[in-house]
Amino acid sequence: MNGVVNKERDAQTRWRIRKLDWRIDEHTRNISPACNKHAHKVGGEGKGQQHEDIRIIGGDAIKKGWKTDFDMVGGGQIEMEFPAQIRPGCHPVCDVDSPTGLVTTHSLIIEIIVAEEHAKNVSIRHAVPTGAARVLRTQFKVVLTERGGLGVSWDEEIPPMYEDVPVSPPGYKTTVTDYVGEELPVPPEEELEHMGIRD
Repeated sequence: MNGVVNKERDAQTRWRIRKLDWRIDEHTRNISPACNKHAHKVGGEGKGQQHEDIRIIGGDAIKKGWKTDFDMVGGGQIEMEFPAQIRPGCHPVCDVDSPTGLVTTHSLIIEIIVAEEHAKNVSIRHAVPTGAARVLRTQFKVVLTERGGLGVSWDEEIPPMYEDVPVSPPGYKTTVTDYVGEELPVPPEEELEHMGIRD
């Protein structure tokens, strides 16, 4: 977060984080088509009843672990990071967007409670709370998929890179030598057996 300090001539007001809450929401929406007997109750043939369910599949409250720099140029800065994970045993559903009406999405929701402080420029370390507080809320879309299986390990089975392939196949060493020895007898042509294609 940037811009947490408002400096005046002899004093400054600044915002300090008191608490951070995060959670991962799973939002499921499904449409159940009505049968012929009950179609008139939901608006006619081809209509259905929509069901929605929102459940929390992970979350935590953090009360420490951030770095605050009120002296930074540009109005100060607060930095922090936290591990967001799914609670074991909650059996989440992967993201789905089906043409039949089944939609499942996930979102990471972050709520930060900040409190206002007032400090004199002479003694910045002795800040006094003003009593004002705000809740900052934001959310991010999270795509949830299944864990990779035990299929082909692409790190080990990766095909060669273009620069690793040689320019041409390796050459074969061929050595032709003349026959040295007695001259072989050649029989006359009439003594040779002729073979046809069908033999």
